[in-house]
Amino acid sequence: MTEVATRQEERVPRQAVPAAEALSDPAASLNDLIDARLHMPYALRSNPHEAEAVAATDDWLDDRGLTVDPDVADMIVRTRPAQLASYTTPDVDADILRLVALQIAYQFVFDDRAEEVGEQGPDRLLPMLCESIAVLREGRPPTTPLGAALTDLHRQVRRRCTP
Repeated sequence: MTEVATRQEERVPRQAVPAAEALSDPAASLNDLIDARLHMPYALRSNPHEAEAVAATDDWLDDRGLTVDPDVADMIVRTRPAQLASYTTPDVDADILRLVALQIAYQFVFDDRAEEVGEQGPDRLLPMLCESIAVLREGRPPTTPLGAALTDLHRQVRRRCTP
């Protein structure tokens, strides 16, 4: 298991901002606010298989055509789903970490797509939701790349995590 810096100053050298200043300055960064207010009672740890999960997640998203849109690819780079999985599950084996990372990545892509579609009207969301339900509950074949990704993820989880 890898120990990870718990404070921004340990990761990136910078001028520390006093807590009172960070709290009163509307331009203070989120990291300054977190450092000023958040006490971590335990060491932040990451999974030793994180690099493998990052590569597997990137490949999975690419193979399913989910990162063809540059905005989606940028969102994945910014949100780092595999790293999030690594921090939230530091003790699981590589295969479970990969599945957690894929689930997080899928949810990020689905959420952004649902928000985009929903802005055009709530009735536009219905086909997305119906496809997800049909895939998960009825085992129907997917009709979109997002549905195909869900089908694959569901298959992998059932194979690995169901007794």
